[in-house]
Amino acid sequence: MKINKQTITRCLCLILAGFCLSSCGADSDEAFTFSGPDKGGLRLQLPALDPSEPIVISKAADFTLIDPADFVIEIYKKGEDNYYKRFETFTDMQAEGTPLELPVGEYTVKAFSCDPDPVMDMPYFCGSTDLRIEAHSISQATVECRYESLGVEIILTDAFRNFFADIYQITVEQDTGISAVLIKHSPSRIYFTNDCLYLKVTIECTPKNGDASTARVYYFNREGEDPDFNGDGPFKGEYFMITIDTEKIVGKSL
Repeated sequence: MKINKQTITRCLCLILAGFCLSSCGADSDEAFTFSGPDKGGLRLQLPALDPSEPIVISKAADFTLIDPADFVIEIYKKGEDNYYKRFETFTDMQAEGTPLELPVGEYTVKAFSCDPDPVMDMPYFCGSTDLRIEAHSISQATVECRYESLGVEIILTDAFRNFFADIYQITVEQDTGISAVLIKHSPSRIYFTNDCLYLKVTIECTPKNGDASTARVYYFNREGEDPDFNGDGPFKGEYFMITIDTEKIVGKSL
């Protein structure tokens, strides 16, 4: 097989380019100039999702679409309740400069998917790590984020949709009193950020044949006790799928 000079030249250029990029990466920390004797640097890696957490993929939810580059980053000095620095996204933090210059000291770095509310239409992930910034030294850090929601997805069977009119209301309520209402065209999944002992599901619907509206109440209690037990309830950190039929309701944790 013949190898012409042009091919050899291209290969040598690629090898040389790779060597130069590698050298630049290795020297970048040494070339960083700190603004004072009591300053150090933080090189934070992209937040990582806990590998032990299940990846939930359903018609209504797909955790693989979550982008850690959009996670909020907060940096706290040790012992302080208010953050020292906050970035609305990891990308914003990178844009300020890498490494990020900080005063010498001990810090906690938090990363989370969004500012949490009691009920959300997206899952909540969060995590933190402790570190120390040394003078004229660059600290490497990674924050591992866990799924910290109780996800609930409502699935209506074809039999339910065929029997009942589109004017229905489904209320999912925690024993803490936090609740969410689902109607037609609203998202079929919700995420609670607090744990609970049981879920109360109230279904208000009207048959298409003109009969009177009905209201049915079901309880998913993980203790298997009163109130009326219709199945095991979910824990925070799980994704709970509730299938509603004309005669029954079934809950299943993923």
